[in-house]
Amino acid sequence: MATSGGPAGTGPAATRPAQAGPARARRLRAVTLPLVAAVLVAAGASGCGKDSGQDAAAGGQPKWTAEQDTVRKDYLAYWESLLQANANPGKDGSGADGAGLPERAAGNQLAQLRQNLQALGTRNLVAKGPVDHTVRGIEVRAQTAALEDCVAVRKWLQYDAASGQQDPGQLVDRPNQLAHYTLAQRDGRWLVTDSQVLGPC
Repeated sequence: MATSGGPAGTGPAATRPAQAGPARARRLRAVTLPLVAAVLVAAGASGCGKDSGQDAAAGGQPKWTAEQDTVRKDYLAYWESLLQANANPGKDGSGADGAGLPERAAGNQLAQLRQNLQALGTRNLVAKGPVDHTVRGIEVRAQTAALEDCVAVRKWLQYDAASGQQDPGQLVDRPNQLAHYTLAQRDGRWLVTDSQVLGPC
């Protein structure tokens, strides 16, 4: 079954909880949640949710460097585009272009997003609801970066695009997922190129 946009097993259409496996054992595809289609509001008002900015280890605010904070902001902008695309996936996956995802994702991540959006659109589904983030760590190395985020997708659900009715059979009580994202700097912007689910958080 195609999935729709976040860490594997965490998307709106997830039908079973992600099981904790060896760290970095599972690929977190850009749209690995069972296709979620929902009419989300435009990016600014859509509800990618908030970045709590909490450091799980210290329980306080991490002190990001200017470079790390730039990566974090571009990563959250990626999620805004992702949610907007899932709100209007298009039967051919054109929602990716309409939401500006090619400016926020590349490589494996963008290819998987397009595939999942197409699968979502052909099922006449959309996704809506907030997705909250707790970015736990960011490492920057020259033109690449790694970011770990505890992603809360419990309220991000699939709905029938025509009737607005919640799609039956999807797992509603999904645990938060700890996800690892790889980003690459291109033309002065950090793009998400790959991702993995590490387990619940």
